[in-house]
Amino acid sequence: MKTIRIVGLLLMSVIGPPAPAASSQVAGRASPDGKEEIQCDLPGKEHIKNTGGRDGAGLCVFSSLEIAGHWQNVTALRGLQKKMQSEPGGGWPEKVDAMLTKYAPQTQYLQYNGADTALLKLALKTGRMPAVTYGYSPRYGGRVAHMVNLVHLSDRWAAVLDNNFPGEDRYEWMAPTEFFRRWQMNGGGWAIVLLAPPPPPIPINASQETLAMLPLVLLTSALFQPSWDGQSCGPVGPTNPVPDRFDHHEWRTIPTDANRIYLFEDGRQIGGYDYAEDYYRAYDTVTDTWSPPGKPPIEPPALTVQNFGVRSDLLPRLGQGEECYRVNGRRVDPRTAFQTLAQGGTLADDSGKLRLTVVGPEAACRQVAQDLDQSPALAGFKDKLLIQCYRSDDWAIEPFKLKDLPATEFYLCIQRSPTLDGRGEALHAQTSYHGPETLAVALQEALRKADPKYQPDKTPDLAKPPAAPAIPLGLLSRPVLAGGVVLAVLLMALVWKKLS
Repeated sequence: MKTIRIVGLLLMSVIGPPAPAASSQVAGRASPDGKEEIQCDLPGKEHIKNTGGRDGAGLCVFSSLEIAGHWQNVTALRGLQKKMQSEPGGGWPEKVDAMLTKYAPQTQYLQYNGADTALLKLALKTGRMPAVTYGYSPRYGGRVAHMVNLVHLSDRWAAVLDNNFPGEDRYEWMAPTEFFRRWQMNGGGWAIVLLAPPPPPIPINASQETLAMLPLVLLTSALFQPSWDGQSCGPVGPTNPVPDRFDHHEWRTIPTDANRIYLFEDGRQIGGYDYAEDYYRAYDTVTDTWSPPGKPPIEPPALTVQNFGVRSDLLPRLGQGEECYRVNGRRVDPRTAFQTLAQGGTLADDSGKLRLTVVGPEAACRQVAQDLDQSPALAGFKDKLLIQCYRSDDWAIEPFKLKDLPATEFYLCIQRSPTLDGRGEALHAQTSYHGPETLAVALQEALRKADPKYQPDKTPDLAKPPAAPAIPLGLLSRPVLAGGVVLAVLLMALVWKKLS
């Protein structure tokens, strides 16, 4: 039993101190301890339930892609699951490439196969919602071949939206290490990330202090944009044990040891079962010894995998430490992939950029996007903004609705990038479009769920000629800000003089 001992110790070293048994809980939009709010808070009406293709095989891969498209406003993916019902079920990387080429050819996306968690961390940091493989959940009573959406990832908690269990009160929360373990089952981790920008942050009214410092905000946002160098963000794990509501015993597997399963009690390994040899050995953590072969105290689950639409047999077979990247259907080596990611237009770390949200008819949205892309007046802002366009009935613009909507046909808002709680100060708003020259005044982020204190009609229109600038007296008493205030006031005075 020397081999199983080594593997058991390897399991413990890979996942660190074992989390409590099963270590996942079904909960709502807040973490089970109430301390964290879900990062990708897609309304329940936008969730879709997994179904099958024309041969009955599951469509979890394409259901997860459509859910991510709902979150990131990739309109070409709306209805993807319905279209896929006329195709055979099941999913693997090459099929994703083929089906997106067929049904949504303009979609920009990245596929990754491997064990590096850096890509998942980056995706959540920048507000994207990855579709990820998932190999186990107490909901299923054993192993599964499945794809879900990763909707939250912090140092303490991970949460998934399972398309077999849609609903805002049915997220599954767990320790990050437990999620990473489940992600890599059945042949290694597979992730698909849409490259479209995230929805705008929750709008809040900017303070007078922020508005006074706006010229410096615009300047610093242009100078200090974080970038991803392709390096891992370091180990991630819970700072405290994660609460548990499932049974005290759990059978656990590891991707590299398919013929064995390990028994844990309250997060402590107590034994292992060998399917091929049909025996169980108890493990003593104090003496680090294994008992002679015998019968397991609890019947191990049958070595079967419920399949909801992932063809694990068609995933890339990678050796130790190997990875596979595909950018928009083209397989590339890791160096090329990271270079591509770092060159803008893909999954660079754009979490610090200003957010521009446009609400209106298709023609109006197209005009703003075209001006940002082509107008010399906006050339300096092109790479410093994330832009999203919506219609007035879209779920994501609910927080921005003015009192006279839908009478207001057009609304444009610029926000700061979101803070950790998902809120972004609204720096500029206008209800009509005056062309690229007037738009070239501000930069920042937009939209999703309403903050009770946010008042859309109190957001200033910075494109209008400003009144004579007034100095907030409270700022003058702060030596650190005094120089910045003077500079901001001088810049605003120059703009006022030019526009008057």
